[in-house]
Amino acid sequence: MIRNLNDGTSRSPYLRTDLNIGTLSDLPGWSTAPRGDTETVYRAIKNAGYAGIQGGDPAACRSIGLGATGGGGVSTP
Repeated sequence: MIRNLNDGTSRSPYLRTDLNIGTLSDLPGWSTAPRGDTETVYRAIKNAGYAGIQGGDPAACRSIGLGATGGGGVSTP
């Protein structure tokens, strides 16, 4: 097993797909994206097959079994 390249289990490596929560903001009224409170939206994201949410509420993600990822940048090498 390659150190730091797994999910902390003995499972084989896999590609985890997370949804950036920003993709759901400012959508047109005709969009069929999930709407409602945080739990409702996060459950719909999970049911769509995503394993986590980038930029969302980490505690809310954990409470329904989703991963939570952040983002960042490096301004100098």
